[in-house]
Amino acid sequence: MKKRYRFVLAYFIFVFVLVNSCSKEEVKQEIVDKCIDLKSQDAKDICYSNLAVERNDVRFCEKVFNKYQCYILISKENEDPSYCAKIQQDAFRDVCYKDISLVRNNSNLCANIVRTSSRDSCYQTLNSLNPSPILCAQIQNIQSRDACYALAGKSDQDVSICNEIQSQNVKDNCYHSIGVRKQDPAICSSVNNQDLRESCYESVSIQKQSIELCENILNEDVKYGCYSGIATATKNLVLCDKIPIQRIKEKCFSAVAIRNQDITICSNIQIVDLKDGCYYSIAVQKKDKSICSNLNNESFRYECLDKI
Repeated sequence: MKKRYRFVLAYFIFVFVLVNSCSKEEVKQEIVDKCIDLKSQDAKDICYSNLAVERNDVRFCEKVFNKYQCYILISKENEDPSYCAKIQQDAFRDVCYKDISLVRNNSNLCANIVRTSSRDSCYQTLNSLNPSPILCAQIQNIQSRDACYALAGKSDQDVSICNEIQSQNVKDNCYHSIGVRKQDPAICSSVNNQDLRESCYESVSIQKQSIELCENILNEDVKYGCYSGIATATKNLVLCDKIPIQRIKEKCFSAVAIRNQDITICSNIQIVDLKDGCYYSIAVQKKDKSICSNLNNESFRYECLDKI
């Protein structure tokens, strides 16, 4: 009796599994039939690709005309690079490995890329997300590698990374950026290009409000700009007197006057257009129309009144 009961139970389980399996196959076939009934190949490809992703079944990709597109989709969805290996064309397989390397933030997957330019691009893109000189060292193209080191150096504020750059121009820009951000004139001194080096000195001098650092600048225009920048930052009119060229000196006066919103300084400016500009800026800042009457140029005076 027990044996008969067990047999009957086993039979019903078998029938249930068989029916359930058939039911699933019928549903699956019904969905597939919908893809088949679509008119355009593009629509069919999208349908099968969506099925592959939704059901996590790579077999649907075999029905897609451009199979690589389906493999790329399912590899990204599952974060599984093994699907990329199914792609025959190097270019598309490379795209697949790059995409999955970005999804998983895994630079080791870049090594699977065949074409050098694509492999370099993979490392460079990952470096833009998480700058690292280790990634840069894997890049073959010199320009791309230099750009990678420059980004990593600026991100880490590490001058030693700038030292790995071969292009002098890119290296100089790397030093300049770090020198300015760290307010370190010693780093500025590493810049080979004079204009860029003195621009670095000027920025650091103004940030540190150090007239002494301005003296490192050989180019007179830049040096006077350095004096003017510090005078404006510190609201110290006396520093403008270090500038021997009248127009640059009075631009300095104007900048300090505007910073202090002090029209009495404007009155001491001799060059008319600079004096008018000084009054105009302060009038607009203070929203005071009475200041506009000090402007010498009539049209500029009316513009000042309209502006307020």
